[in-house]
Amino acid sequence: EIPGNGIDDDQNGLVDDRDGWDFFNNNGSVPGTHWHGTRIAGIIGADTNNGIGVAGVAGGFAGSDGCRVMPLGVGDAYPLGTVVDDAILYAVANGARVINISFGIAQSAAVDAALQYAHDQGVFVCAAAGNLPNPSVLYPAMHPLVVSVPATDEHDGRANFSVAGPENWISAPGIVLTTTTGGQYASGGGTSYSSPHVAGVVGLMLSLMPSLEPGDIREILRLTADDVGAPGWDPETGWGRVNAHQAVLHVLASDCNGNGLY
Repeated sequence: EIPGNGIDDDQNGLVDDRDGWDFFNNNGSVPGTHWHGTRIAGIIGADTNNGIGVAGVAGGFAGSDGCRVMPLGVGDAYPLGTVVDDAILYAVANGARVINISFGIAQSAAVDAALQYAHDQGVFVCAAAGNLPNPSVLYPAMHPLVVSVPATDEHDGRANFSVAGPENWISAPGIVLTTTTGGQYASGGGTSYSSPHVAGVVGLMLSLMPSLEPGDIREILRLTADDVGAPGWDPETGWGRVNAHQAVLHVLASDCNGNGLY
C-alpha cells in the first residue's frame, strides 16, 4: 500500500491502510481521537536505550529493530463490539503474530469466531482482565483461547483495581509511564496496561522461535512467571507476574522438536 495516494494499491478493499486501519471511523488515520491506543503501543514497542522517553518491552535496543505494531482502531472513547471481529481478522490476514486487546466488550458469536480463527492460524491473543468495579473478568479476556492478564502494582502485589477471576492466567505491571498522544508521555494504571506487557514478551519469544504456537506460548509464560501471589495459581495474579528474561531464556534453551539441536 502506498500511503496518501487515495488508491487501494494492495487491493484489499481499504484505501491507504499503510499503517493500519480505524474500523470505527473507516479510514487509515489510526491514531484516532483518544490517547488509549497510543499508550498501549508505547508499552509494547517504544524504542529502548535511545535516551528519549520510555522503553517498550519489545522496542529493540540502541537503534536495532524492535517489534512492528499494527494499530487497529475499534472506537474513539469506547470500543464498538461490532467491528472488533473485523479488526481481529484483518490483523491475522496481514501477518500479525500477537494480538493485544486492552478493552472489554459484550460477548458475540462473530468475535468468538474471529478469536477461534486467530488461534487456528497460530496467532497468540492476550487481553486485559478488567478493572474494578467490574465483578468478573471481561470478555474477550474470559474467552478460553485468550490469555487473561490482571495487573500487579509497583510492589509486585495485586493492583488494587485489578479484577480477580478463574480465567486469569498471568499478571503484569499495570501502573506505568508510557507514550501518549501529541508526542508526550503520561502515567496511568489499569489492566489495559498489563496486557501489552505480556504481548511484548511474546513478541520477544517469537523473535527467537517463530514456530511457537499459542499453546506453547501460554505454557512457557506459566513456567517462567514469578509467583508473586498465593503459592501456585491464584485468581488475583494467575500463575504469577510475567518474567521477560526467564521467558526468553526458556525459548533459547528449548529443543522444540526433540532432535538435540537448540
